[in-house]
Amino acid sequence: MIEDFAGYRRNQLDSGKFNFIRATAVFKDRNTLALSDGRTLTARNFVIATGSKIAPAPLPQLDSLDCINSDSALSLNGCLVL
Repeated sequence: MIEDFAGYRRNQLDSGKFNFIRATAVFKDRNTLALSDGRTLTARNFVIATGSKIAPAPLPQLDSLDCINSDSALSLNGCLVL
């Protein structure tokens, strides 16, 4: 399921509709980004996609209960995902 989603997103990025840039950036002002590769970008609006990671359990005791998280739930065998 994750690979299907990732493949779908890769196809969107490769479609030419987007200009995909992988770099570290710092806002110089509200409309200008300075990129780690030396370029600057100016735009009225920016979309920042930072990715994600699993948040730690809100209670440390949950770690000892073998609870599943969103990543491990997607890797379960024999489950129907709707």
